[in-house]
Parts: sequence; C-alpha cells; structure tokens
Amino acid sequence: MAGRRMLIIEDEPIMRRNITAVFKRLGFDCESVPSILGARDRIDQDFWPDLIIMDTTIPFERNEVPIFIKEMKTKDPDLLLIVYSGWEASGLFETLFDDGFINAWVKKTAISADKLIEVVNKLRRG
Repeated sequence: MAGRRMLIIEDEPIMRRNITAVFKRLGFDCESVPSILGARDRIDQDFWPDLIIMDTTIPFERNEVPIFIKEMKTKDPDLLLIVYSGWEASGLFETLFDDGFINAWVKKTAISADKLIEVVNKLRRG
C-alpha cells in the first residue's frame, strides 16, 4: 500500500507491541524494531518506510538518533517522521524540527493510540 509502510522504533517491548498492533489494525504495513541498529538492518533488508514513529530516548543510542533522522530525511525528503520522548525537546531536536527533519513531536506522557492516529492522519493529509 503506497503511503502506508510504517517503521516503529521503540525500545520498550510493550509500547512497541501496542503501537504496532494499533496501526496494523488500521491497515498499515508495520515493522517494529527496538533500536536504531535494528532500524538500519530492517531498512537494509528492503523495508523502506513511508512513515517512521520513533522514541528519541533509546538507551545507548541517544547520539545515533539525530544522525539517523538526518540520514533518513536526506535520502527521502517525503518521509514522514514522528518522534516522541518522555523528556522535553532539547535544543537539538527543536532544531531538527525547525529545519524540517522531524514532521511532528509528541510528548510521551501525552501519547495514546488516539493521539498517534490523529498525528499520522494529519501528516498524511498534508
């Protein structure tokens, strides 16, 4: 399905499973991984997403997150990228958002299935 391939990057297994289940029920072709390394491997195995939903606070990979974001958006400027975190947006992530590398930022404490669906639908409509 064009525009419906989603990659979810979340280190917490329950959160990853729940987000994946919600979007699979909505008809998305979803893959989920626990890390940036896992995302790179999955993409190298020929799964190129139209949309990425990712946690920015992945243990041991915090420095990799902005590099990954920039690489993905540079390769595909039309890629939709939604990030969320339990922390406030740092200056780096605010800059990535302002520079168009991130399409949406959701505070993890406000995250719910309905909120993610709302953000995804809004971005897909343009």
